[in-house]
Amino acid sequence: MLKTVLIKELTENLFGSRFLLVLLISVSLFSLSFYLMAADYQRRLLDYSELEQSKDPTVVELKPEPQALSIFARGLSATLERTIRITRLMGTAIEKVSALPDEAQRNLIFGVAPDPSFIIKIIFPLIVIIFAYDSISGEKERGTLKLMMSNPISRPATILAKWLGLFIPLALCLLLGLFPGLIQILTSDSIRLSSDQWLKITGIVLVSLLYVSAFVSLSLLVSARTRSPATSIIALLFSWVGLVLFIPSISPLVSQQVAPAPSAMEIFEEKLALKRQADMRAKNFSLIQSFEDWATTMRRIKESRMAVEREVLEHSEKLDREFVLKSLAQRRLALNLARLSPTGSYVNLVTTLAGTGSSGEERYLAQIMNYATLIRRFDAPSQDELAPLNKLPRFEFHRNDLGEMARDLRTDLAMLLLYSSTLFVLAYISFLNYDVR
Repeated sequence: MLKTVLIKELTENLFGSRFLLVLLISVSLFSLSFYLMAADYQRRLLDYSELEQSKDPTVVELKPEPQALSIFARGLSATLERTIRITRLMGTAIEKVSALPDEAQRNLIFGVAPDPSFIIKIIFPLIVIIFAYDSISGEKERGTLKLMMSNPISRPATILAKWLGLFIPLALCLLLGLFPGLIQILTSDSIRLSSDQWLKITGIVLVSLLYVSAFVSLSLLVSARTRSPATSIIALLFSWVGLVLFIPSISPLVSQQVAPAPSAMEIFEEKLALKRQADMRAKNFSLIQSFEDWATTMRRIKESRMAVEREVLEHSEKLDREFVLKSLAQRRLALNLARLSPTGSYVNLVTTLAGTGSSGEERYLAQIMNYATLIRRFDAPSQDELAPLNKLPRFEFHRNDLGEMARDLRTDLAMLLLYSSTLFVLAYISFLNYDVR
């Protein structure tokens, strides 16, 4: 009987007007998204290729190459691709950016061209709700559920058939919607993807299907807990607002209050104040020593300057470390709070796979800090002049390999699996006790 009910559900859902409408919306949105994001990636790639290194010998500028998979999930690309300026002998003031969920919300508010992951995380749950809100309560209202349950079919088989009958058409809409964009990337001359990147794209698609399955289970649960389709859709729309919009948006604001971090400008101003104090101390020492013979005075002034610059260097490194640690602690708290919603876990998964997520930013900041320390050690205060820029060690950003990425994915993948399975179990239990009359 499972096969019979499944065929009935698939026939109704695949050949109904809602499926055709959802498929048309999916193909249109994803095609437009891929076109806009591919053009945006090509523009950023051109900007990177035309970047000119600063001619100021006291400043080292760093800018990593744009990630091709940012076409799928832009994430923190604006952070990872910005130009970092390291002021030699003073350390670097690394610009702090908003937490990931907050950035996604700004894209929604200000109309920034959405990437495919944006469509999946914001619009697809709404599509699932419209597709599945009356799957049980609607049949009860029409009387078809009572008629179907009068046949020798178990309730577990019925709820499983309904879940599959909803998930399969929605998965087809998602896959067929992504297909034109994938063909566009495959045939593009300016976008070259490696086998590892295609493997990550496969992971993004599978994670997206898992995310859709969570909202299918949620829709079934709400439909099995309500008496009418009108009540179902109202409850589901409130759930959509809370899970998709509210929790991911509020998490960075809460983290800023619970775990405050200094701004980049505050750190830079503190470094400037420290430098001014050091210059004043060196100047006062020069005045005090001016009454001794010239050779002794110059030697003591140089020793004093070296000691002051070493003190400034150590304090600058301490400020940088404290800034990065506090900023990352605030970011991790925001991400953990966002995991209260399946949308938060989904965002972390797809941006990590695309190389534009929080873990990539942490790795990038750590490598920047290590390189800044290396530069300052290279420009030791004992040297009278700064080394030429072309003599400095070259910076190379080492991105996460597949093994490291798999470790970063574990928590959010487990959370998304937990959401989907828990919601299905609750829907299953609710339907076992559902009054079909």
